[in-house]
Order: sequence, then structure tokens, then C-alpha cells
Amino acid sequence: MILSRVGLSKMHIAGNTLVQKAPSEVQYYAERGEDPYAINVHRMDSHGRWVGTPTELVKFASGIDGLRPSANLLQGASIAAMTHPSAANPAYASGWAVNSAPNWWHSGSLPGTTSLLVRTASGMCWAACTNARTGDSSHALDDMMWKMARSVRSRQA
Repeated sequence: MILSRVGLSKMHIAGNTLVQKAPSEVQYYAERGEDPYAINVHRMDSHGRWVGTPTELVKFASGIDGLRPSANLLQGASIAAMTHPSAANPAYASGWAVNSAPNWWHSGSLPGTTSLLVRTASGMCWAACTNARTGDSSHALDDMMWKMARSVRSRQA
């Protein structure tokens, strides 16, 4: 499996129901009448079906970030293509939001979950996940993580 090359063995495909959740997987909670278990995640394929911890997401991103060529899952040209903005949308590349820094990230939100994975131009990488979603949880999570990242004084090699 390709994920094992970056030390991932516990990421898995989500089930549709509370009964189908993995033993170590959290229970998801929703608000405003949403039901996190009413979503047919089996039809989502790559855009919301994987279950992983923030640590696993960081390991994945570190395996495709281009900073350590010998440890990357992808060739440099693939990483460049994956993170280069399209002409149609300068803030979006092949599955990643991008900016001119160049930072790249991906966030996700479904009833019962909010997630964020960021790789900065300075080499920092972080992920955060919650087992709930509120109206502004994506922005609140992003703001909190950037505040933490800005408080880091130096980076160890």
C-alpha cells in the first residue's frame, strides 16, 4: 500500500453508519438537525471518505511536500503540478488551495466533522480535526492553528 511508505497503517475508509465506525474512530456529532450518519460516504470516494488522525494527515502531507526528495511518494514534477494554481482559479491547484507564499492546504467539513491540513512555504505542516461541525468551525480551526504556528519561534531541523 502506498500509504505504508510514509508510515501510515491505520488510515481507513469510513463506514456510513455509527455501527460501521472503526473501534478507534470517534463518534461524530452534529448541530441544527444534521445527522452525520445520514451521509452516503461510500459515494464520496476521495473527497471525504478517509478517516485518519491529525498525526496521520501530517505524515501523509510530509510524504508529498517536496521538502525531502528521498522521502517523497511523488516525483518533483508531480508535486509541482499538484501545487501549481490553475489559470481558471489562481487560488486552487489539483486538490489543494494555494497562495503566492506558497502555502498549500485542504480543509473539509461535513455534518459531524471539520478538518484542516496545511503545509507552509517555511516547511511547517499541521493538521487538526474535530468530531463536530458548527457554522464557523472551519474558520475558527484555521485561525487557532495559525495562531499556534505563529507562536513557534524557531524550527528544529
